[in-house]
Amino acid sequence: MKEELIFRALQLKERAVGLIPGQSAQYAIGIFVDGESLHVVCLKKSGLDIELVDADTLKLVTRLETVPAGGEETILELVDISSGNSQPLDLASELSDSKIFLKDGADPAKNASVLNYILGKYSHKRYEVAISLAEPQVHYSYFTKNWNTQEEDVKQKVIAELTQLRPNAATLKPEDLHVLRLVDGRTMAILRDSGFNLLHLLQSAHPRYLKRLAFVESAEISLINLVNLNYDLDSDEFTLIVYIGQENSRLIFLKGEHIFNISYVIGVGIDAENIAYTIYSRIMLEQDNLSLPKIHHIILAGECHQADMKNFLAKRLPEGVNVEYLHFRELEQPALDSLLSRYAIATGAAFRSLYQQNKHIIDMDLRPQDVKEGRGFKLGVWGLACLIMLAMMTFIFTIRLGVQSRDITQLDVQTLAKKQELQQFQDMEMRLNVYRKQVSGFDDAASMLDSLALGTDTWSNFLHRLAGATNQSKGVWITDLSQSTPGKVAVKGYSTERASILDFSRRMGNATIRRVDVQEMRQSKVYNFDIELDVVPPTQ
Repeated sequence: MKEELIFRALQLKERAVGLIPGQSAQYAIGIFVDGESLHVVCLKKSGLDIELVDADTLKLVTRLETVPAGGEETILELVDISSGNSQPLDLASELSDSKIFLKDGADPAKNASVLNYILGKYSHKRYEVAISLAEPQVHYSYFTKNWNTQEEDVKQKVIAELTQLRPNAATLKPEDLHVLRLVDGRTMAILRDSGFNLLHLLQSAHPRYLKRLAFVESAEISLINLVNLNYDLDSDEFTLIVYIGQENSRLIFLKGEHIFNISYVIGVGIDAENIAYTIYSRIMLEQDNLSLPKIHHIILAGECHQADMKNFLAKRLPEGVNVEYLHFRELEQPALDSLLSRYAIATGAAFRSLYQQNKHIIDMDLRPQDVKEGRGFKLGVWGLACLIMLAMMTFIFTIRLGVQSRDITQLDVQTLAKKQELQQFQDMEMRLNVYRKQVSGFDDAASMLDSLALGTDTWSNFLHRLAGATNQSKGVWITDLSQSTPGKVAVKGYSTERASILDFSRRMGNATIRRVDVQEMRQSKVYNFDIELDVVPPTQ
């Protein structure tokens, strides 16, 4: 109820200001990419008053860091982020009937048209766009040298120093970096990556947006400017800004309103386990590394409300350390502090756009030189010719692709027929192999009969003795006869009794039992034997 009354009063105030002759509002739109989310915040300045107009979160389908430079499409989709893992700013549910809102899947447009949808709402307004970049699109380098020269000369010296460490740094231009002198005498260089994908996204959405681009700065500088605009910091005290994002977190140390140190990005966000313990241990480590005797003031931003960082740190830090959530004093809307805190970086960029002449801000601009001069990206005659050739080649390739597709279909049909024929030939070959095996058996039998042609009487006597011994030995039957060695025959068969095998061997005379196995046949135990016999009995 309290918030509703606040915003009804703000709406009446806005209408009253709009009736004053010569009074025109100025709008500032801050944009920041936090992992897979795009934060967009719009502020309005009427006279000396600043108001929050809009706060939107867009879900990125393709990360901007992975999109190649050169104006290629970047796929974006406006989705219902309330169903995901993130915790979006839901002003519509927090503050009903107000002019502040969060769009929730209202437009199905994709790619650069999403930015056109966001910025197009203010096409009839007088506005500027401010962009905050995070790592890896910006990174920091520190130098112990303190060059007492002009800023442009310092940039050239920084590029020369970086070239010695990384040869590819020779391609850097002065507009790609910003240098700052820290309170401890060091020089800090903030470098922008040459593949500025968000800039190409603005260009593809509409060229006029580049003319609205006021500046490009790093996410940490946006936070520092936001704090300096909303707090009066003691010049002798150390202040720590803690920012927890969706995927990364940041620690920024200030001495007074000046930068003392910007720590390396912490690669975990609000969804990480024990994020509060991780931030606390990192604070202790950085304090030891920087040899800070005491941290006087800690300002919490981003998703710190959700992590309950204030209570967590207050229980563990020494007494006298002032821990508080980020307060937007310039907005004079304390009811929005906890909700706007997660949009702190985009809000800081928008604030700076409205306070560009303020002495408390860090004036950084990492825009490319051609954008600063208002040229933007021009296609040119050769670019147009390349586009026409590309369209012609696409048409030719499409026709050829159709022809090739038909040829491939015909070849597939022919291949299927050949496979069927091959299967038939394989079946015929299997049947031929069976017949070949039978013929081979007949050949072996004929060879054996040929070898038995001589001395038929001997073999006749042997078979007569074998038949008699088999008949007299009960339960014995022969299954196989083969000549093992000259004058020797291997006899294989079965017997129902072991004694019958001995009796059979005795009757044949001079028999050698080579093997007897016990097997089961038709649920009865039988004995499988292998006996070697002399063709001619010893008595002969």
